[in-house]
Amino acid sequence: DAEIDAVVRWVDAGAPLGNPADMPPPIEWPADDIWRLAAEYEELGEPDLVVRSTPWTQPAEGQDQWYQPVVETGLTEDRWVKALEVRPSLEGRPIVHHAVTYLMQEESPEDFEAAVDVPGTGSYFTESSARTPASC
Repeated sequence: DAEIDAVVRWVDAGAPLGNPADMPPPIEWPADDIWRLAAEYEELGEPDLVVRSTPWTQPAEGQDQWYQPVVETGLTEDRWVKALEVRPSLEGRPIVHHAVTYLMQEESPEDFEAAVDVPGTGSYFTESSARTPASC
C-alpha cells in the first residue's frame, strides 16, 4: 500500500523527473553488427554459415503471434554445429521477444544421446549429438 501511495503522489504531482544527476548512466547496448557469441567466446570464431528467414513484423498491439518459418540451410554436405545465434535483422525493428530454434533432420530423437552445452563452460555434446546433415 505504501508503494502504491508513493506512485499516486508522484503522478498527482505531475510525474516530475527528479534530479538528472541522480539518474543511472544510460545503457550501453552492444553493436548490432557483431556476432555476440563470436565476440564473447573467441574459440567459436565468426560464423561460417548464416541462414536468414523471410522478413516478418510483430504487430505492436494484439495477440502475440508465433512466427514459425521453415528455412532451408542450402547445405550440400554434412556439417557440425558449434553454436546458434538468433538475432533480429529487419531494419528499424530490432526486437526479439524470444526465439526457439529447431533442427529438422531425418534421424529420430532416439538416435542421439542426451546432450547439453552451456557457453563458457565447455561442451557436453557427445560425438553424435550436434551434427547437421546436408539434407536439412
